[in-house]
Amino acid sequence: MLWKHSLRAFAAIWALSAMLAVADTQPPILFKDGRFQPDVVKVPANTRFTLVIKNLDSEPSEFESFDLNREKIINPGKEAEIYLGPLKPGDYQFFDDFHPRATGVIRAE
Repeated sequence: MLWKHSLRAFAAIWALSAMLAVADTQPPILFKDGRFQPDVVKVPANTRFTLVIKNLDSEPSEFESFDLNREKIINPGKEAEIYLGPLKPGDYQFFDDFHPRATGVIRAE
């Protein structure tokens, strides 16, 4: 009888960990013509998510955010996945050190 309770507990923990590991993927941010498009990305607050950044330019780009404690270089024609959240409601700035015009905001609502 005890093993049935243990098995149920294990199944419940496994299901919960699987749900937490799955993060929503937002529409991709494109790096094109030296800028991020879109430059404002709305995400649900208090939820884990995956940000995909696709570099469509012919030179490397960089996703960097002091607010999010993330930095990732994306080579031309490549993409990167960045796992974030859960974020409190608010704005989180990001930029590209290589391209001063390339800035943006992740807005958690």
